[in-house]
Amino acid sequence: YTAGDSLGAHGWVSFSGGSTNVLTVTSPGMTYAGYPLSGIGNATTTATSGQDAYKSFSQPDSTGNLYVSFMIKVTSAQSAGDYFFALLPPTSTTLYTSRFYAKDSSGALAFGLSKSTASAGGIFYTGGTFSYGTTYLVVIKYQFNSGTTDDVMNAYIFASGIPASEPGTSTIGPVSGTASDNPLGRIA
Repeated sequence: YTAGDSLGAHGWVSFSGGSTNVLTVTSPGMTYAGYPLSGIGNATTTATSGQDAYKSFSQPDSTGNLYVSFMIKVTSAQSAGDYFFALLPPTSTTLYTSRFYAKDSSGALAFGLSKSTASAGGIFYTGGTFSYGTTYLVVIKYQFNSGTTDDVMNAYIFASGIPASEPGTSTIGPVSGTASDNPLGRIA
């Protein structure tokens, strides 16, 4: 996307926050050594509040494992923490799933993951072991299970390198909760 464009100009649908801190394309993008999607585009800078937007999958998913990856560079975070990434069902803008968080932890950075809301299973944070201004590669694995409230998430956060296979231990997880499981069809 061209720097300065809104994400809405590229098919992202605004569903909350209106014109407050509209999600726009910023330059430069991020780089992460060895990651195939590194250095090929721009980025989006988010604020502590404002517009929420989603992009629909080409087809909803509800079986097996769904993997989502993104690069992130956090320059500041609140001590209370807040999420800036989530997955949504294909017809909802309120049933946030796999929320990914950042928060300040005594001057260092911590990341978190929840299935839904804090009250529907909790938010699970790393310790404050990450650094501001560093580009990290995040991979979220969503595992669909056969029950109605038993889907599981894991987050893998890398500061360098890309493993050839899925690590045996995740950075955060496994995370589950009491929220109902849904097919997934949007990234927000």
